Amino acid sequence: MSTVHLPASARRQPDIALRLRGSLGLASASAALIHVMVASHHFSEWWLFGTGFVVMAVLQLLTAIALERTRWGLALPAAVVVNVPIVVLWVWSRTLGLPFGPEAGEAEAVGIADALCTLTELVIVGGALALHRGADESRLARWSTAAVAIALAGAATGFGHVGH
Repeated sequence: MSTVHLPASARRQPDIALRLRGSLGLASASAALIHVMVASHHFSEWWLFGTGFVVMAVLQLLTAIALERTRWGLALPAAVVVNVPIVVLWVWSRTLGLPFGPEAGEAEAVGIADALCTLTELVIVGGALALHRGADESRLARWSTAAVAIALAGAATGFGHVGH
């Protein structure tokens, strides 16, 4: 039996890929945390808004688990499919206002927590696409660092919404 010797860069690639998946999972859990924290406030505005935030949180938590704990091949596309519509909905609600609900057509103000959460979701999408497309090690490392940094900032901000 022969052994194939891989160059050092090829041997490290799976390590950085696993690290990025874990970082993206952490970021997804952070976004889910923020959505859980603000759900009660949104339930007080309208039951459908509160339900929407709970659904977003559950989907992001499931994405976090899929990224961190499984080798499921669709985890990266799922991270994109879950987070892109959330970002689009946020942009829509902050620019044009949602076309339904108690304040239909009124744009919402941009807050620190929701802006950080949206940035977190964009980092998840960017990192997932970079990993899916086979970006080089240095790019994957940068996405991993960005995901951890924004996840920690988002989580800290999310905790500030308890009881609001």
